[in-house]
Amino acid sequence: MCSGNLSFLTIVLYPLRSSTGYPSSVPPYHTGTTRLLSTLSYGDIFTIVVLGRKITVVLGPKGNNFVFGGKSTHFSAEDAYTHFTTPVFGKDVVYDVPNDVFMEQKKFVKVGLSTENFRAYVSMIAQEVDEFMKIDPAFLIFQMNDINEWGRFDAADIMAQITILTASRTLQGKEVRDNLDKSFSDLFTALDGGFTPLNFLFPNLPLE
Repeated sequence: MCSGNLSFLTIVLYPLRSSTGYPSSVPPYHTGTTRLLSTLSYGDIFTIVVLGRKITVVLGPKGNNFVFGGKSTHFSAEDAYTHFTTPVFGKDVVYDVPNDVFMEQKKFVKVGLSTENFRAYVSMIAQEVDEFMKIDPAFLIFQMNDINEWGRFDAADIMAQITILTASRTLQGKEVRDNLDKSFSDLFTALDGGFTPLNFLFPNLPLE
């Protein structure tokens, strides 16, 4: 979300489609990338080519609703993402399955993200954070209870570790959490390294 007239910007990386294979009204097609975000030049919806890949850009609240509330009959997320999610997650999960199967898989996540469950997660998250701060070397000064000393830690790294521990405890249960430690966040970071704009265009590049 941005300030000013550009309240929403959504770049549709999915191939658009309809019952005939293409939408009945194809967005204006442009080969250049100059003034990419200029609605005065291209309007609220247009298609450009970036490194040989067609990318459709939709702007404004309607464009945002179209992408996040759109139906699979309008565009195909699977066709757009499977070539770089499959190397990360493996076959037969996420986008490497038909849309109806993918929607079934999403239900497992949706159940855990209900309002009622979020209320129950608060105490679990607080407990995980308290335990982490009591034993992790990054919080040695806190553990010493020395008000005259200042401690320091890598906030991004520590938050990544805590996020893994709290997420596994709340979304997957105590049994899964008990078999994980903070080192799992390093593996998750390596997976996350496969989700960059460069990997979208060149999915088989090494992570490092």
